[in-house]
Amino acid sequence: MSIISQIEQSENTQEAIQIIEKLFEHNYTTIQLITNPHQILDNLFVRSTYPKTWIAEYLLNNYLKIDPIFNHITKTKEAVLWSDVPLTPESILLFDKAEKFGIGHSGYSFIHKDAVGIGSILSLNSNMEYNDWVSYIEVVKPTFEAVLPALHNKITKEFYSSSTKNPQLTSREKECLHYSSIGKSNSEVAMILSISEHTVRSYIKTIRYKLDCVTITQAVAKSIRLKII
Repeated sequence: MSIISQIEQSENTQEAIQIIEKLFEHNYTTIQLITNPHQILDNLFVRSTYPKTWIAEYLLNNYLKIDPIFNHITKTKEAVLWSDVPLTPESILLFDKAEKFGIGHSGYSFIHKDAVGIGSILSLNSNMEYNDWVSYIEVVKPTFEAVLPALHNKITKEFYSSSTKNPQLTSREKECLHYSSIGKSNSEVAMILSISEHTVRSYIKTIRYKLDCVTITQAVAKSIRLKII
């Protein structure tokens, strides 16, 4: 069975990227769906094989804002070898922190846009040395360029299926919900996120409205049941 057929027959996007990792030699695979280019930070749907601890660290600290690869590829709309992207001191610190979670510095990101304008980014990550990684990418690039449309279709269907079932919270709302779920008060959440307590209360109110809950405790319980957090 071809890899495209395996992806098409997989139950979900997570299973699809896990199939990829069994067939290829890189360490991690991530696909990000961008459904609204004007609300990228709050409207990102991601499936990844990165360690869950790193995914949580990344999301809770809003690293997407300083992610040089993501920012470069969304601006240029072109595939890129990570080592070709200029790094700021801030992004160097981000890569150094990622390395502590087992994330390699070698990476490559593909980009795809469908007929209705919805985009997706497929990123491969590895601990390979530069020369080995460049050689590896040259070999696998045609395969992944062929595979990406199938992966894009998979994650797009999953996104719109989940959108009809689960309330969609923004990244900031999820942060507030996360800290509330571990017992932080509104004032503590405000300090952690460097926003006002009034803003936190507004987020909490919106969260309760979206989840159709009277209290934040009910909202936390429902969000865990729906796998929102």
